[in-house]
Amino acid sequence: MMPGQSHGRPAGWTSSTFSTKRMGRGVTITLNRPEKINALNEPLMREFETAMLAAEDDDMIKVAVLKGAGRGFCSGHDYSKEHFVP
Repeated sequence: MMPGQSHGRPAGWTSSTFSTKRMGRGVTITLNRPEKINALNEPLMREFETAMLAAEDDDMIKVAVLKGAGRGFCSGHDYSKEHFVP
């Protein structure tokens, strides 16, 4: 990333796979695939990386809290047929 460039996602951004919430000098990133116990798939991983890079670029954010929606934090990688590419 070049100086002056931004990853372009503000804290408070919500997608179909996660949400972020700014709280003072911190941001909470919540994985939001509770039906799959927040298993990681390609869209979630791409959007999560973008959110983390945006938080890193924001000089006001000093801490990021990662949590999962529903009954579990994260069950690992999603190897279901719709997402699995050998």
